Amino acid sequence: MSEAHDRLDSWKAIAEYLDRDPTTVMRWAKERGLPVHVVPGEGHRHRSVYAYKGEIDAWLKKPALQGLRADERRNQSAIPREARNDNRPADESPPGVQGDAEPANGVTSRARFLAPLGMTAVTNGSRGDGESANGVTSRVRFLAPLGMTPGTTGSLPSRLGRRRGLWAVFLGGALLTAVAAAAWLGLPGPEPKVLGIEQLTNDGLAKYRDVVTDGARIYFTEHTNTGCVVAQIPTVGGSPVAIARLKGDMFIQDLSPVLSELLMIEATSFGPKPIWVLPLLGGGEPRRLGDIVAYSAAWSPDGSTLAYASDGGLYLSDASGANSRRIVAMAGKLEDVRWSPNGRQLCWRRVSGAEATLWLADRDGKGLRRLAAGWDASNEGVPCTWTPDGRYLILAGHYAGHRTLGVLRASRGPLSRHENLTFLGPTGVDFCSAAASADGSALYCVGQPKVRFQLGRLDSKSKQLMPYLPDLTTTEFDFTNDGGWVAYVDEKGSLWKGRVGGGEKVQLTAPALEGELPRWSPDGKRIAFMGREPGKPWKVRLVSADGGSYNPVTSNDNNEGAPTWSPDGSRLTFGDLVDPATRPPGPLVIHIFDLKKRRLSVVPGSEGLWTARWSPGGRYIAALTEDSRTLVLFDFQTGKWEKLFSLGQILDLHWSRQGKSIYLLATTTKGQSTLFRVKIPGHQAEQLISLEGEHVGNYLGVAPDDTPLVARPVNSGEIYALECQFPK
Repeated sequence: MSEAHDRLDSWKAIAEYLDRDPTTVMRWAKERGLPVHVVPGEGHRHRSVYAYKGEIDAWLKKPALQGLRADERRNQSAIPREARNDNRPADESPPGVQGDAEPANGVTSRARFLAPLGMTAVTNGSRGDGESANGVTSRVRFLAPLGMTPGTTGSLPSRLGRRRGLWAVFLGGALLTAVAAAAWLGLPGPEPKVLGIEQLTNDGLAKYRDVVTDGARIYFTEHTNTGCVVAQIPTVGGSPVAIARLKGDMFIQDLSPVLSELLMIEATSFGPKPIWVLPLLGGGEPRRLGDIVAYSAAWSPDGSTLAYASDGGLYLSDASGANSRRIVAMAGKLEDVRWSPNGRQLCWRRVSGAEATLWLADRDGKGLRRLAAGWDASNEGVPCTWTPDGRYLILAGHYAGHRTLGVLRASRGPLSRHENLTFLGPTGVDFCSAAASADGSALYCVGQPKVRFQLGRLDSKSKQLMPYLPDLTTTEFDFTNDGGWVAYVDEKGSLWKGRVGGGEKVQLTAPALEGELPRWSPDGKRIAFMGREPGKPWKVRLVSADGGSYNPVTSNDNNEGAPTWSPDGSRLTFGDLVDPATRPPGPLVIHIFDLKKRRLSVVPGSEGLWTARWSPGGRYIAALTEDSRTLVLFDFQTGKWEKLFSLGQILDLHWSRQGKSIYLLATTTKGQSTLFRVKIPGHQAEQLISLEGEHVGNYLGVAPDDTPLVARPVNSGEIYALECQFPK
């Protein structure tokens, strides 16, 4: 009985052993008695066969096979080589047929594909000189490259050598395949790219970053002369049409799966905010979605579930906002929640300190992992978007000095590769977010060629904002007491000083440092400001008006807010930062730092307060409650805090130069932007000007003549369409 390892288990294996095509082998089994065993099955196509090499070798030695008719030899030689699936010449004979190239003494020859591999054909039973023994079947082996010695047909050394050789060939092929796969994975694949850019709007109105699309229209929010509105345009472009007027500023979060409602969130504070639903048809008013407060929210693709980020992590609820449950516990401020198109995953942005990171998890909270470790987006609000096929995430970040869109491959698998972030720019326009078209061929986004601001000064007679220092394009500034110099922050965050009338401009900080809210010392020799280096917290810093170092005044790792000076210039007061991404653990407090003694102290009773402003006379410190709704005042003479005035939200505050009043930039409880003045003492509040319809920054200053100043954008964002190509 032949051994199991000599068994051939298919027509193909038998044909390969005989070096013939399967059709010929089947005919030999039927007409010439080739020893092939059939395993019964249901129908001819389901039968399997097997044969033993030893039985085939014995069959080949039968004398009857040596006398095949010449016409059969001609029939076999007439079969095309393509049909025979071998490399024999067309006139080569089948086993046992004596033709022109037959071996001596009736020995059967089976050719192999050896020449291309540099192998030598060894004849079974040979004596080493190429001469075959009589009646011995010649079977060529792959031995020479493996260093093996041919043995007698059917002998144990021969069978073991053959098996070792085949295993060596198999392992070598597997190794070559692995090397080739590794090389392929290391090659740079095709990258997403922008094929064209088209500007779709040109109304000159300020627009918020978030846009959504239903495939035919693009929805966004913008500021008009009558306030903030939700507007729409066709995806081919056109004049915006206002479809809803909002009572206050809101951000668009999502479009419902049935394309009939917008999910929106208030833009009124640093903490979690109420969620609203705005119907797109019928002119309905926004309605609250349950009692949820969140930083961001989104509906699942089937509309059955709401995902939202709030304090403590990521949550899911019913579409109505009921039955909330936390699926991911995570510290920091979580923003820009987005569902994958198949509803199986969620991605969001986590802001903690100066670091912004991107995260992905399954809808049950499992499989949590960080994406795009090298993504540089600081802590600015830049939402991500999925392409409709779920292959890519569209992000916003900084590249080559511009804010631009980046593309990250989101799908993963055993053959996934090149998951680095690819930037679609710079294109000459700053982009901060995007919505993808239904087929993924276009991205719709708010873009701005270059952000420029112009100072506006309140004219007391006309009650309007008039241009002031038109050459000074900044949002944050301060003047010396004599009004001769101005310190300001440029669009890149660098601190400068210059003459109010122009000229003598000096850059005081390097571009790597981001600065905000400069304040001149009373003697005009130093400037205090809040600044941060990449990846580090905001710190109060000092720099000489002549330039030099600008190290932090404290040595701790806490984030510190806007500083203001005591009248004698020996101390600074500042608060903690209220943003959950940057606030310290524990309650917020107001600090005083003694520059001479290098000592930090806390103002008594200041728990829960922030953004402090020292009065020019030194008697008071004004601050805001944590929700930014109430102005409070600390009196050093009494040692007590007193509430002065409450509004919808106070954006900034600034003492008048004489210290007799406090200017407030705020929104009313009805959502109207307004300039207020609160007199000290007396605590009487008056509205100076309504800013409804004006788009201004969140910074308030005072000109040398004691009139309030605000910053207004000169050029506003427009809607753009980017034609893109995303490799599959």
